[in-house]
Amino acid sequence: MAQSYFNILVKKLSKHKNKILTIQQIKKIISQILGDNYKDSKTYKNIYYLKNRWYLISLKKDLFFVKSPSQQIEEEELLNRFYRKFLKQAGQNVASSNRYIGDLKALEINMDNYQIPDKVVIINPFKKSTEVVLLGKKALFKKFETHNNIYPKIKRFTQRHNIGSQKFKVAQWELALLETLHSPDPAEYAYIQALVKKYLKRYWKKLQINIFENIIKLGKHHASINRLYKIALSLNPQLAKEFRDIIKKYSFFLEVN
Repeated sequence: MAQSYFNILVKKLSKHKNKILTIQQIKKIISQILGDNYKDSKTYKNIYYLKNRWYLISLKKDLFFVKSPSQQIEEEELLNRFYRKFLKQAGQNVASSNRYIGDLKALEINMDNYQIPDKVVIINPFKKSTEVVLLGKKALFKKFETHNNIYPKIKRFTQRHNIGSQKFKVAQWELALLETLHSPDPAEYAYIQALVKKYLKRYWKKLQINIFENIIKLGKHHASINRLYKIALSLNPQLAKEFRDIIKKYSFFLEVN
């Protein structure tokens, strides 16, 4: 690789400093320099050099942050600047407007915890997949698997949240509690139990019992309502009785941990 050619490339890239470029945009810059001598293999070779010399940071496949070699920037700063934008974009690509943040992150958001998680669950009626959002952070797209799609009925129990400069639809309290307790990751369960107990102790009067009933009547989250009942038993007998009544009317008792 001729040094003069590399210098031209670096100079052109400098115009995009502190911005994000796709591989297609980088290909275009290199093709403008090389003309008829352009090959895709030269793009990948140059990206390798640019990353090694700290002109580029790889955010995920085919997506790069442009910087100068002397510029110090931490992953946390990049995530805070760009993560939510790309999370919203990933959701739009997979599920258009029919999606919401569910499960544990929804519960955290309802408790004013907006930290960026290693994984975030996106509930939608179309697709089940795992997508990298940025710097190894993932979005898990979960689809309702029932033959009778209940997504339109479930999404009624969501609300919009402004998170940074982006707006997201998020499961509200009752739905978030049920989803979080549906099939908890064993590695996270102690944390989930502590979070649920914290909420039930402080805010149990804000819960709308009829929403739990409406969700359970759809045939979802039987294990969850049993877990809520078990947790409430040691905290609030009145609330435990309400969960017990829901189980008796619309579900069945289960042995849950």
